[in-house]
Amino acid sequence: MKPIPAFIAAAALVSVGCKGGGGSGYQPAPAPKVEPAKVDPGNEAVLLPATVGNKWVFEIEGETAVSGNRMLTRATATYQIAEVKDTPRGKEIKFKVTTKGVDNSVRTSEQLWLLDSKGIYQVTGGQNALAYEPPQPLALFPATQGDPVTFKGTGPVATGLRGSFSGKVQCNGNEEVDTGKGRLGGIAFASQGDWSGPDSAGKTATGKFGMVVWFAPNVGLVRVRQELSGPNAGAFQTLRLIDYEVKS
Repeated sequence: MKPIPAFIAAAALVSVGCKGGGGSGYQPAPAPKVEPAKVDPGNEAVLLPATVGNKWVFEIEGETAVSGNRMLTRATATYQIAEVKDTPRGKEIKFKVTTKGVDNSVRTSEQLWLLDSKGIYQVTGGQNALAYEPPQPLALFPATQGDPVTFKGTGPVATGLRGSFSGKVQCNGNEEVDTGKGRLGGIAFASQGDWSGPDSAGKTATGKFGMVVWFAPNVGLVRVRQELSGPNAGAFQTLRLIDYEVKS
């Protein structure tokens, strides 16, 4: 099983103080206050500033386990908007994704996303840029905590081939997120469900997926955490924002 190349955000880290002895008098500085993320209804586009040239750099960490064998992954990925097109179904956003491994190997790919009045969706994914039909929801609006919404469709699954999936996505509301630019107020969207599709031997494989993505107003995607499971295999991957250049 191959993990789907996607984004991933880990849960916000909790600051922990340390207690010294001997009366040194040292007192750690209080953590800066983080303003909660707030998005007015109808203005959710601020969660994904869609201007050509905007880019986000992520630190990637992951682990894949197949039949008891583990493989760790560390890399950086740069998501840069190469094209923005207004279409009848919404604003199509093409990302050029450049991934650099710790061995300095470089891989480039493309992803197509969709932004409309109802949410943010991934249109293509996987190493072969397979299409999700319909587009897979990453975030559904309004960006306030609410009940889960069901979705289903076809597209790239954990085997790297086309299969089917079904699940639920919901907004978990405002959460603080740790990034390379400091702690930010973000809006969390969580999805989970089941997938089914062919494996490399042509047999049908099944498994589960779970993902949380965090978007920050006027910044964009800041964190992702994704987990996948399948026959005798499992994988997780996290993306943590370390730098970005954004114009509205």
